[in-house]
Amino acid sequence: MPAEPPANLPIVKRPRLVLFSGNTARPSGSRRLAATLGEAISAHLDADMLALDLVDAGKSFGSVLKRGELPTKAKNVIWELENADALVVVTPVHNGSYPGLFKHLVDFLDRSMMAGKPVLLGASGSSRRHASMVENQLMPLFGFFQAQISAYSVAEIVGNLAEENSDPSAIADRIGLAAKHFAHMINLGLSEPASGIDVSSNSSGEAFSVRAGGTRRG
Repeated sequence: MPAEPPANLPIVKRPRLVLFSGNTARPSGSRRLAATLGEAISAHLDADMLALDLVDAGKSFGSVLKRGELPTKAKNVIWELENADALVVVTPVHNGSYPGLFKHLVDFLDRSMMAGKPVLLGASGSSRRHASMVENQLMPLFGFFQAQISAYSVAEIVGNLAEENSDPSAIADRIGLAAKHFAHMINLGLSEPASGIDVSSNSSGEAFSVRAGGTRRG
């Protein structure tokens, strides 16, 4: 019979991380960015990860006005978001903002379940101007829920905006830095930057827009 662990030995729980993207169709650039962030985080954190999007919530929740009337698929997504130890939230930019269905689903979240939860934010759009959506809209939204918002966020620009003579490793570098910082947030249970990670250039939570071929502050 194996020996029992000492009574004072702390029980180590694997954190549960949900990668939630606000796309309504697949394939999706937002879902892909969320998966890339999750993979980068896994290099620094031993965690269980679950990928979800609005497709998983079903087609009928958009007409629901009360939480108790949500269909089962949408209830399941809400439960996963509320009970996750941390969230990676990435959304496409539609007409300068996050999609209406994304906001509709988020409105059903219980604020008491979101308070103090580490959240890493990201977005995908077709213009460098879309990078500001993270800072101007997503951050205040999750700030209302009193979530612990990572000082780093990533806004990926898709389309024909690559700059000549720029570093193609910029996306990987930015995602890697954001992932490392977020993993330390989860490990420490703090919103403060971990020791040894310099976030002075982005301490205000400013979003960075990145794409293959360049990095530009949004």
